[in-house]
Amino acid sequence: MPNLIKRIFPLFFIFSSINAQSKIELTDLQKKVNYLCTEIENFRCEDSDNIQLLNGEWILFSQSFSSFALTNIALHDSSFKEKAVKHVNIAITNVLSVSQFGYQSLLNLNEADSMASILFYGHLNLMITCYRTLTNDSTFNQIQELISNSLVKRYNTAKFGLLPTYGETAWIPDNCVAIASLFGYNNFSGSINNAFFEKFSEKLQTEFTDKKTNLLISSIDISSGEILDNCRGSMVGWSIFFIEYFNHPFAHKQYLLFKEKLSRNFIFFRLFKEHYKGSLFSFGDVDSGPIVLGFSIPANAFAYGNANLFSDKKTAKQLKRIINIGTRRIERNEKINYKIRFIDFPVSPMAEALMLYFETLKLSGLSK
Repeated sequence: MPNLIKRIFPLFFIFSSINAQSKIELTDLQKKVNYLCTEIENFRCEDSDNIQLLNGEWILFSQSFSSFALTNIALHDSSFKEKAVKHVNIAITNVLSVSQFGYQSLLNLNEADSMASILFYGHLNLMITCYRTLTNDSTFNQIQELISNSLVKRYNTAKFGLLPTYGETAWIPDNCVAIASLFGYNNFSGSINNAFFEKFSEKLQTEFTDKKTNLLISSIDISSGEILDNCRGSMVGWSIFFIEYFNHPFAHKQYLLFKEKLSRNFIFFRLFKEHYKGSLFSFGDVDSGPIVLGFSIPANAFAYGNANLFSDKKTAKQLKRIINIGTRRIERNEKINYKIRFIDFPVSPMAEALMLYFETLKLSGLSK
């Protein structure tokens, strides 16, 4: 999952008002929704918050996770449904119209170059699942069928059961998103045999887990099957959200192992590590960012979302305390967003979308 830190670094420091439980004050929730809906509407406009910082992946994730969060909210409270349907539609259209993606990408579904890969198809497919869950409008049905049929065909012939994100590298987290998207599609079509999902789950558990920790590895070389990156806190945390769609027991087991093998309890705080064993201090890489005492920002951010997903209130509260230290709330024009407290560092709409998704994971049960 290249360039992960670009899209994750800000998110660990935002949303100081997040409630780890499923009950959310609707007034504040509506204001957070208003902020993201404005970003969806204006994501290519010059006056959109921090849009100049967005690369192709940032655009994709800002739109997809906003769609996931809006769907969670609308399924919990129907008063949000009209706004959710409208803005998920816009978000899908945004992704399809952006030059990095575009309809041209849909004409080359057997290729895996650049953004025309499972990174793109998986998230777009899940966005369309959200839309179809909220409305009977069939605008995007044909696109979803095209993507899903192609992905199933490619997975059935994939040498190691994985598809590449970029070049010859297959990232486990991105493949988990793609399989989750097929599971969502199958809820409407019923055209994919359960054995397809069972086979992928079996491979995850027997071929793509680290021998020492039983945690998922991060990536392999698609041509040789060689492990390129072993288990990483950021990668495990990301994967768990999407494994939950098609294999709840395995997702929960990975979360428990994540806590056991890659975290340390400090009573009032719990911190998650990037590597099982490694340097205590380093600049890290584009995925982990700086590593301090072995802990990384992305690992802790995703662990917070995982804790919410599995109703681990104690861990969520411990992580929330860390988030509270570095954030301040901005409320203006009936919108709420967050800034880093101590430095002037802009927070991307993508990070806001991720955190609202974390906040609303237990509202709808969409991933079950």
